[in-house]
Amino acid sequence: MNAYVIEAVAFCALGNNEDEILANLQNPPKLDTLSFPFGSEVKNRPFGKMKIKNLDSSESLDDILNNLLKELINKSNLTSQELDECALLIGSTSANIASSEQQLKHGIDDNLPLFGYGYIAEKLAQKFGINLEVIFFTSACTSSANALLYAQRGINRGDFKRAIVIGFEFRNEFSLSGFEALGLLSATECRPFDKLRDGLVLGEGCSAVLLEDKPRDNSRFLCLCGGENRCDISSPTSHALNGVMVAKTIKDALSDANITAEEISIIKSHGTGSLSSDEAEENGLTQVFTSMPYTIALKPFLGHTLGACGVIELSLLWFSLQNGFLPKNIELKQSNKSMSKLDILDNDNVYIVLNHFGFGGNGTVLILNYRVKE
Repeated sequence: MNAYVIEAVAFCALGNNEDEILANLQNPPKLDTLSFPFGSEVKNRPFGKMKIKNLDSSESLDDILNNLLKELINKSNLTSQELDECALLIGSTSANIASSEQQLKHGIDDNLPLFGYGYIAEKLAQKFGINLEVIFFTSACTSSANALLYAQRGINRGDFKRAIVIGFEFRNEFSLSGFEALGLLSATECRPFDKLRDGLVLGEGCSAVLLEDKPRDNSRFLCLCGGENRCDISSPTSHALNGVMVAKTIKDALSDANITAEEISIIKSHGTGSLSSDEAEENGLTQVFTSMPYTIALKPFLGHTLGACGVIELSLLWFSLQNGFLPKNIELKQSNKSMSKLDILDNDNVYIVLNHFGFGGNGTVLILNYRVKE
């Protein structure tokens, strides 16, 4: 059984609503520069900053997530009974570290917010009357992608008819300093798979999607029809550069969705812009696809939102498809230059691969099906 995308909401560097996000995807603005202390220095790095005013002073993590979920519920016209029968699945890497840092900066060193991941999810569920499964996923960059996969499988098993899946990541010095210490942050821009790439650009954002067991609009729909999660244990930090495990995860995801590589029209790459991650992903892709489908990378537009990227990037893709638009193609080895985005969107049955390959070698690949009925 498929899990159908009913609605999506996103707050990110591209904007706080669908119209803003679509406009900026087509004419991307330059990302902000963020300053942060690193040892005895202050570093300046490009950063995908959310378009929310006074985030550090007047907006808390709770406020933003409450507004996000409220907007999704209103946009989806969910009733209290439907929420009562809904699962809530959340993925993030840093959870509420940003809130703790802000309190410490303001001299509040006691009564810090509870750090338990489950606390955030339970608090949201209680506020909005969500009473089925409530789970918080934290598996580095695959966190919210794994939440999406769990939602699809839960709907497939009949555990629940609908699920709200949230991914969030808010800027904090802990994450910035950690990636800088590893030498992974770019000083210029995110250039996935480019020979001159010099690292990744971090970003912040949050997004929520509603998945249900049946489509509401029978004219066109996007559904999550399969996926796979695997962990590459060849390295304590990343996937093996030969791409074998990347290829294995993609192949298993295709098998789970009961389709072949030849049926894939679009690849949403993980595409971080870091040297090793891009090399492993590209080598894996070329082991699966003899002719590369239309391939996009979304992190140049909004930064790498770490554990939130699964849900945020799915939402951006949903907005684009619903409006007959695809972000710019990235050419890889064996790329199919004869296929344009217009050719793809003229089709009435499109299969899409969504790649997520995170720190620690955790990898999650999702398979989407976009259909238009005449």
